[in-house]
Amino acid sequence: LVASLFLFACSTGDDSAAMVAAAKESLAKKDAKTAVIQLKSSLQKTPDSAEARFILGKTFLEMGDVRAAAIELQKARDLNIDQEVVVPLLARALAAAGQSRKVTAEFAGIKLSSVDAKVDLMTTVATSNIAQGNLESGRSGLDAALQLKPNYARALFALAKLKLKKGDFDGALGSIDRAIEATPADPWAWALKGEIGLAQGNADAAQVALRKALEIQPENISANFSLINLLLQQDRRDEATKLFEVMKKAAPQFPQTIFLDARLAYLRKDYKSAGELTQVLLRFAPDSPVFLELSGVVKYEQGSYIQAEADLAKALQAQPQLMLARSALIQTYLRTGQQSKAIEALQPVMSE
Repeated sequence: LVASLFLFACSTGDDSAAMVAAAKESLAKKDAKTAVIQLKSSLQKTPDSAEARFILGKTFLEMGDVRAAAIELQKARDLNIDQEVVVPLLARALAAAGQSRKVTAEFAGIKLSSVDAKVDLMTTVATSNIAQGNLESGRSGLDAALQLKPNYARALFALAKLKLKKGDFDGALGSIDRAIEATPADPWAWALKGEIGLAQGNADAAQVALRKALEIQPENISANFSLINLLLQQDRRDEATKLFEVMKKAAPQFPQTIFLDARLAYLRKDYKSAGELTQVLLRFAPDSPVFLELSGVVKYEQGSYIQAEADLAKALQAQPQLMLARSALIQTYLRTGQQSKAIEALQPVMSE
């Protein structure tokens, strides 16, 4: 009996190791979905495999499933995977999952020895500070990371986003160009360069950068979202719809995907579908001005003027430059006999 159990344990361990090896081969072939299945099968046999947990967490992170990544990477950390390897990725996953306070509280004081691990973690802590509104702490953290590794793409990318947030378009463009020079095949850097072009009002430059991002990674969420919005602004709906189908297949549950689905439904005058989708969006982010704007214009078209007024007024209070929301709100006031409010809502436009 003892001999049989020993042989069974050895067989189980061998099978598990073989599945991990197969998963590594799948990842080398860029077949992440197959790798996930193989790693999960391995963990059913040996749930305490730190290596399988780590590779699965890292794979989830690269696929964009940040919550699952955080769970697996934390388990790998608990199973004593090297801190230099697991901590930077765990911090990234938590930050991407919206747990910026946890990142700054738990990881800001951790000391790592290798430069690569150190600058990776410093960048994540800095971006988590920025997410909490601590812009100066975030900026100093990024500067410190770039002192250790001047061409570190993630820090340059974060610095470009910070400069873009502050309206420093030229500075943002300079930082993202440095990031692209360091990692020319990074689709997210090209996508951000496209966003900067859009912010500058340079649609042609934006489109070149966004198409470059999609050439590298056709399912890139950020590049698809920005380019589809640009095409819709240019009234190129057929082209936008084709791109959207790729995005929807890759990430059907992402808020950006649902937003574009709702917007396209609105443009098709399918107000029922658009209304259902905007309610899903508002469960994600009930105070989002852009989501409220879309919800308001849909409710206006459905004749729900009281609800439309509430959503549109709230959107404009947070973001006064939303012209579609302002136009729809003025029309709502006129439809409901509130002429004085319509004139008041028109004043900011008349005074420009």
